[in-house]
Amino acid sequence: MIFMDIDTFVKLRAFDDAIMDQIGDDITLDDIQTFLSYDTSFWNYLKGKVSRVDSNQNDAKYFYGTYPSYDSNGVLSGLYVIVPIIKNLGTALINVHEYRHAYDLYNHLGQKYVINQLDSEALAKETEEAFSLKYALSKGSKWLDEQTSD
Repeated sequence: MIFMDIDTFVKLRAFDDAIMDQIGDDITLDDIQTFLSYDTSFWNYLKGKVSRVDSNQNDAKYFYGTYPSYDSNGVLSGLYVIVPIIKNLGTALINVHEYRHAYDLYNHLGQKYVINQLDSEALAKETEEAFSLKYALSKGSKWLDEQTSD
């Protein structure tokens, strides 16, 4: 096991965040929708139920999430999503994460449903990682094509 002091960890995390801010400025919501390949009815349902906020606002990250609503009988009756405007890979990954949560909830609308937070977070994180890998591979492939086309 490798241990590091907190200062080193903070510096590495800041470096990682800086990299995320620099790459992926060409990612769009269409790219995310294509990757997730959720049915059209889901995306139609979300119309008017998503707020996209500027990630430069202080404390904006504390509001990102997928918020379920329940009726008086404990039946899942709706959901609302708050995500950052897609500017880079970091903000795209937050979108992927929250849309995964939204899709999981969407599939239980009209039912009494209790969220299993651990499973839900694990699935959303796996979806983020898959998107990140697919994005990195596509970028690498484009770069390789550019290098070999000369």
